[in-house]
Amino acid sequence: KYLQYLQTLKIDPKASKALFEQILTEQDIKKEVENELQVNQTIVEPQIDATKFAKSAQSGRDAVVDYLAKLTGSALNFNTNAKEENQALFSQDVSNLNGLKNQQEEVLKEVFQLKAPGEAAKLQESTAKAFTAYGNLIEAALAHAKGETNNSWAKLYHQYVIINEQFKIVSAEVGRLSAKYKIADLPIQPIY
Repeated sequence: KYLQYLQTLKIDPKASKALFEQILTEQDIKKEVENELQVNQTIVEPQIDATKFAKSAQSGRDAVVDYLAKLTGSALNFNTNAKEENQALFSQDVSNLNGLKNQQEEVLKEVFQLKAPGEAAKLQESTAKAFTAYGNLIEAALAHAKGETNNSWAKLYHQYVIINEQFKIVSAEVGRLSAKYKIADLPIQPIY
């Protein structure tokens, strides 16, 4: 009978929206989301020991193209191998998250082991920071899945900010190297 009653109601969508906006304004919603994410929190980048990076004795155009091909191959491998796990990042599936964490650790290890020419050092460091922050994000998702934290969204936001900022640097560095060596039109063949 309740469903029959609901079907007889004449609901005005515009009036409903107007009422909802009076009860809870867009500004109220934005403020609540910002509070939950703690958008004013201090963002601390992961500390990376640059002495652990593999360095190439080579430099110049060919060394940069070779490094970009290997780095691209590592990133594409990760994206392909972890695609399913990435899609379930916010699930409660702890074994899935553990698998994703293992894949993240593997790609981070590769980033450290790829021999970067000196002119790509900032690119290597920012890529390592981004993948480190992604590992921290996975750990926060794991803690949430296990019920070990009550502050998940702020922790996830923190890591997303770092990842976003580091990939801005990665993009700028690739652009800088591309302009310096005139390789923008050169197809980079990923090396796996």
